[in-house]
Amino acid sequence: MSNTQISLFLQMALKQWESSCNRAEKILNLTTTEKYVTKVAPGSNTVAWIFCHLTWVHDNMHNLLDVREPLFPALNETLSNKAKLVHEVISQENLSMMWKEVNGSLYDTFLVLSADQWLGKHTAVSNEDFLREPHRNKLNVLLSRTAHLNHHLGQLALIK
Repeated sequence: MSNTQISLFLQMALKQWESSCNRAEKILNLTTTEKYVTKVAPGSNTVAWIFCHLTWVHDNMHNLLDVREPLFPALNETLSNKAKLVHEVISQENLSMMWKEVNGSLYDTFLVLSADQWLGKHTAVSNEDFLREPHRNKLNVLLSRTAHLNHHLGQLALIK
C-alpha cells in the first residue's frame, strides 16, 4: 500500500471520528437538565452516565496511543461509584468542558501522528502479540473507539 493510500485511509478515519464527536457534542450541548438525568431506556444508563463513560474511554486513548496520561483519571471512580449517580457528581457543564478538552487534545494528537505511528502498536498489546497481529495498532484503536461512540450515539437517539 502506498503512502498516499495510507494517508487517504487515515483522513477517512479522522473525518469519521471528528463527525461522530461533533454529533455527540451537539447532543450534550442541546440536552436539557431534565434529559441529562434521564435513562435512555428502562433499565439502561442515564445520558450523564453515557457521556461520562465516553469521556473516560476517550481520555484513556491518550495512554493507549502512548502520548500522555489521561487528563481526568478520576472519571473511572465516578463511573464505578454505585452509591452516587454521575449527575450528582459531575454537572452537565463540567462534563461538557471535560468532553471538549479530552477530544480536543486527542484530535491535536491525531494530526501530528505519522502514518508509521498510526500503524504502530498501541500500549495494550505486547511486542510479541503485535508481531503476530499487526492489526492491533493505533489506527485500530481509533476505528474501534469511533464505532463505540457511534453505538452510544444510537442509544442517545432514544432521548428525544
